[in-house]
Amino acid sequence: MQLKDALYYGIAALLFLVTVPIYRYIIGHARADVAREEAMAHQPPPKPAA
Repeated sequence: MQLKDALYYGIAALLFLVTVPIYRYIIGHARADVAREEAMAHQPPPKPAA
């Protein structure tokens, strides 16, 4: 019984360790896209070349 519990905990820990970087990657990219769009929206109009 204890071996089975240890096995389940090990699988859960592995899944957690694998999914966390994926979530951070997705969230990081989503945040970068939003920040980029906001920066584009708030940019002053380009000055005409002198």
